[in-house]
Amino acid sequence: LEPLFNETGAVTPSLLPESKQEELIEVSKKMLKALGLTCGVMHVELKYTTTNGPQLIEVNSRMGGGPVRSMNLDVWGVDLVEEHLMTTVGLPSLPPVPEKPITCIGQYSVNAVRSGVVTEEIDAEVEKTRKLPNVKSVESFVAAGDRVVGLADGMPSWICDIMVEKDNAKEALAYVEDLASGFKQPIV
Repeated sequence: LEPLFNETGAVTPSLLPESKQEELIEVSKKMLKALGLTCGVMHVELKYTTTNGPQLIEVNSRMGGGPVRSMNLDVWGVDLVEEHLMTTVGLPSLPPVPEKPITCIGQYSVNAVRSGVVTEEIDAEVEKTRKLPNVKSVESFVAAGDRVVGLADGMPSWICDIMVEKDNAKEALAYVEDLASGFKQPIV
């Protein structure tokens, strides 16, 4: 096992082969049923490993955090909050889901490259990234003067979250990874 596991990003729709997606869905359903969670929006995280298949990370009786709601709304037109509220009052959750995604979203949480203190240049770097083509949002998690941790010293701090939109998922993922790797981190 790796000593640290920190989420770095996502792409919607999934790039996994259909068979692996179906396997993950079936495992998720079984876990939810075993826990007695049968209605509402749930958050299940699995990691698909090449040697052991789906491996559980977490199960929660809530919607996923971060960009989960906005990504589902943008890509599939499904508002997870609305769907959850419907189930809480006994209405069925049967949103119309398009055959093809409306758009494709790549998301990346930029980890601190080293430990130190964030300088004032962070605001300019965030604004520069926001203005790039196909960037939907850049959410800064740090401000000038904040102390951050890099991988060499422990669990890395998140610097910002970048979300992009492209015509296909591979392009969205490649573009957001490129932006994340080129994001200048003013840390001293």
